[in-house]
Amino acid sequence: MIKTRLSYLHRYYPPNYLLHKPLTGALIVGVFFLLFTVIYQPLEAHPSPSFTFLQTMALYAFCATLSVFISVHLVKRMGWLADEKKWTVLRELVAIALVLVGGGIFIYCFGFIMEPPMDRLNMMTFFNSVKVVFFLELLPFVFFTAINYGRFKRQQPDGDTKKKTGAVNADVELIEVASQLKKEEFQFLPDDFLYAEAEGNYVAFYLKNGDDIRKVMIRNSMTSIAQQLSPHAAFFRSHRAYIINLNKVQSRHGNALGYRLKIEGVHFEIPVSRSNIKSFDQQYAFCRC
Repeated sequence: MIKTRLSYLHRYYPPNYLLHKPLTGALIVGVFFLLFTVIYQPLEAHPSPSFTFLQTMALYAFCATLSVFISVHLVKRMGWLADEKKWTVLRELVAIALVLVGGGIFIYCFGFIMEPPMDRLNMMTFFNSVKVVFFLELLPFVFFTAINYGRFKRQQPDGDTKKKTGAVNADVELIEVASQLKKEEFQFLPDDFLYAEAEGNYVAFYLKNGDDIRKVMIRNSMTSIAQQLSPHAAFFRSHRAYIINLNKVQSRHGNALGYRLKIEGVHFEIPVSRSNIKSFDQQYAFCRC
């Protein structure tokens, strides 16, 4: 039981929006910080000797905004936390904790400007400042992490799938594709997927296998396969006959009439139809953020 629960810490988890979009996330935290402190006046919040209560809270909220923005950028520069494509439950928890602790230290230091320094120069004030900011800023992070929980659950393979596939890379989710035939299905890792192509009543999946490309045929319609892969932002139906992995796109060219894509390891160009150009641009930009 304990081993199973610990394994979930290494499952893929969609990155928290506040971490994925540092500027917008910092503004959200700052606004929440200001509204919460002004409305509820928690933990004996008091005005600075030089400012009114509202002005004091507004300055601290600005500091909270700045601290989150800086902390997120610093955290995302750490090697282990730099790649969102390998995001996991554990990385989510560690990143949020580091950002919140960094924010608490930042605001503690900012307090020396707002209040008499001698009143703050002790360990008790330091720990209280970090603790208060940690739990106050934690609420918006918890909210956005909870929003992603539904996607996280959908991406977990069930017990039967685990038995069929054996050991799976713990840092990423396993993707399962089902056929129209009840007993036909297969699983793959998202980074192995290059593209899928319609071939009559079948869909051919092309998967990276070391330096080679492996072809897997499954009986189903392209529409059904596209629906099954829709929870994964990097998989995009570029054309009625193709689904591609946006993370494998090496180059693109074309105009308003359509694009041609160069996919990693593929010797020909895959089309993006005219009707899909706008959606492609939006989703491709999102995956490259």
